[in-house]
Amino acid sequence: MQARLLLPLALSLAVLRAQDPAGHWAYQPVVQPQLPAVEQQDWCQQPLDRFVLARLEREGLQPAAAASRARWLRRVALDLVGLPPTPEQVRAFVADRSEGAYARQVDRLLEDPAFGERWALVWLDMARYADSRGYEADALRHNIWRWRDWVIDAIQRDMPFDQFTIEQLAGDLLPDPTLEQQVATAFHRNTMTNTEGGTDDEEFRSAAVVDRVNTTMSVWMGSTVACAQCHDHKYDPISHREYFELFDFFNQTEDRDRGDEAPTLRAPTATQLVRAQELEDELQQALALGSEQQAVFEDWTAAQRARLTAFAGANVQSSDWHELGPVSAASFDAAYRAEFAPVASVQLDEEQEGLRWQARPDLQDGKVHTWQGAANATYFLYRTLTVAEATDVVLRLGSDDAIAVYLNGEKLMAHKVSRAAGADQELVDVQLRAGTNELLLAVTNGGGLCGFYFRLTATSFDAPTNALLSRDLAGVDAGQHETLTAAFLSTAPELAQTRGRIERARAEIDRLQGPAVPVMRELPSEQRRATHVHLRGSFLSKGDEVAAAVPAVFPAMPDDAPR
Repeated sequence: MQARLLLPLALSLAVLRAQDPAGHWAYQPVVQPQLPAVEQQDWCQQPLDRFVLARLEREGLQPAAAASRARWLRRVALDLVGLPPTPEQVRAFVADRSEGAYARQVDRLLEDPAFGERWALVWLDMARYADSRGYEADALRHNIWRWRDWVIDAIQRDMPFDQFTIEQLAGDLLPDPTLEQQVATAFHRNTMTNTEGGTDDEEFRSAAVVDRVNTTMSVWMGSTVACAQCHDHKYDPISHREYFELFDFFNQTEDRDRGDEAPTLRAPTATQLVRAQELEDELQQALALGSEQQAVFEDWTAAQRARLTAFAGANVQSSDWHELGPVSAASFDAAYRAEFAPVASVQLDEEQEGLRWQARPDLQDGKVHTWQGAANATYFLYRTLTVAEATDVVLRLGSDDAIAVYLNGEKLMAHKVSRAAGADQELVDVQLRAGTNELLLAVTNGGGLCGFYFRLTATSFDAPTNALLSRDLAGVDAGQHETLTAAFLSTAPELAQTRGRIERARAEIDRLQGPAVPVMRELPSEQRRATHVHLRGSFLSKGDEVAAAVPAVFPAMPDDAPR
C-alpha cells in the first residue's frame, strides 16, 4: 500500500484528534460544550436551539414566530436543491396535515437529482474544478466532466465522507479499484496544465504537486499551508520541511504536465455500458456464421487455398527496380495529373523526359525507402514480374506523396494524397498474366522527403492466416477457425452488408467506451522520484531529501505504515 493511500487515514485522525504540544489555538481538540440553561425549553427541538435561545433570552428578545408552511418549504427547497418549489408542491404540502409531512418533504428533496447537483457545486469550488486547463492557452479539458458527474452521484447516493475522501485522494491505490474509484482520483487532476511552447514540463508538474498539497490541506484540514512552500509558516505550526514531506505524497504520480493529459482512463457512464453490452451482443451475432453462410465460408477457404497453391506454382520472379526522376511540373497537381513519357512506354535504354533510367538493385521489397525529393515532381519506379502461369496477387504499396500504378500499360490505381510513406497504405488486387509483366509506379512528391514501399503477396492476409488458409478446414482448431472466420468476414464480397453492420457496431462500441478522463496513477517502484525541500520554494534549488509524512501538529501516521 502506497503512502498516498494512508494520507486520508492521517487526515481523518487529524480531524478527530488534532492537537499541538505548543497549544496553538487552531489545533486544539474539539470539546463537547455544556448546553446552556433556557427558560422556554419546549421551544428547542435541537441542541443548537439552546444556544440560540440562550442568547435571545440574554438580550431580552423572543424567538420569531414559526414560518408558514409555504415559506418553510421554499426555504428548505432553496437550501437543498437550489430551486423553489412548484405551486402544486406548495399547495400539496399546505394541505398535508398528517404526521411526518415535514420529514417527507425533506426526503423528497434529498432524492431529487437536483440535490446532488446543488451540493456538488460546493465541492467543485473547493476542488478548483474547471472545464479548461488554465495558463496562457487555457485549452478545453473536454473530459473532466466525468469526474464532476462522479461527485454529483456520490453526493446523491450519500456516500460516507471517509470513503468520499479515500477514493478522491487514493482511489487508484485501493485493492482492485473499480472504474468509479479510479475516476474519483481526477479530483487532483483539476490542476492546471501548461501547453504553451517552450515551457518546462518539470516546472509545471512541480507546480501541480504544490497545488495538490495546498488544496488537500485547505479542503480537508481547513489549513492554509501555501506560505510554507517557501519558509516556515508564520502563524501555524507547519515548517518548510514538513510542507515537502506532504509534497512527497503526491510527487510519485505519472502525470507530467503533458498536453495529452496522460495518464487517462476511458470511463463509460452506466448508460453507455448498457448500450455497449447490447451492441456487443449484436456484434457477436453478426460475427457468428449462420448455416446459410457456412457453405459460402467453406467455398471461400477452398478458393483462398487454391489461390495460394497457384501463387506458389507461378514462381514469381521480380527484376531489380529502375528509377527515373525527378520529372518536375509547375505544381503538385500538375505533376500528379501529367502523362509523362514512361506512362505510355518505358524505354530503359533511352532518355525519357530528359533523364536516364537508373538501375536500383538496392531497393528491397518489404522496406520503406525514402530520399530527399524535389518539390512538385514525379519519380517513376519500374520492374518486371515474370510468372510461369497466370496468378492472382496483391500489390502492397506505400508512398510519399501521391501514387499511381500501371500494369502492362493499364492504369490500375491512382491516389492523390500527402503523407509519409508506410507499409501497406494501399492494397491492390491484380492478376499477373503468364510470362513477363511490366509494373510501373509513379510517385509524385509535394516537397521534402519522397518515398515508396512495395511488397507482393498471394493474398491481403498476414502470413499466419495464409498458413491456416493453406490447410484443410478439418485440421484447424477452434481458435484457428475463429481467425479464418474473421478473415472471411473482413473480405468476402457476399458479406458486404454484414461487414457494414460489424463495422458500425464496432465504431459505436468504441465511442461508448466513454471519455478519456485524466486520473491519478502511481509510478512503478523503480521510477519513484526523490523528493527534496525546495529552497525558497524553487523547484530548481534542492535542499534535504525528505519522505512522506504529516506535520507534527497532527497525529502521527501508524508506526507500521509504509513510507
